Amino acid sequence: MIFMMMSAIGLADSGYGKAYAVGGGNIYYTLENNDTEITIRGSDDTVTAVDIPEKIDGVPVTCIGPSAFRFCEALTSVSVPSGVLTIEHSAFYQCRVLALVKLPEGLETIGD
Repeated sequence: MIFMMMSAIGLADSGYGKAYAVGGGNIYYTLENNDTEITIRGSDDTVTAVDIPEKIDGVPVTCIGPSAFRFCEALTSVSVPSGVLTIEHSAFYQCRVLALVKLPEGLETIGD
């Protein structure tokens, strides 16, 4: 119960990192490069709509890690902010109903 309460306010630490609430569940992130950047590392498989924020707690989101949304079978839309430069391999693997993805102009790398 403590984990669920902490997840709801974005403070929980899971195997993927800290939680941030989105439509249908949480995304999980880690701080990188001396806590100056955030990488999205995973998500609940129940997420339905994800509007990734430009910053979480003042730290910019710069990367969507490998397999971050893998097997999110309810995921229908994702909006990626302009600060994200890299989307790693298999980030949206097996997201079968994903119909809308908004990508930023400055995106530099999209993996396989």
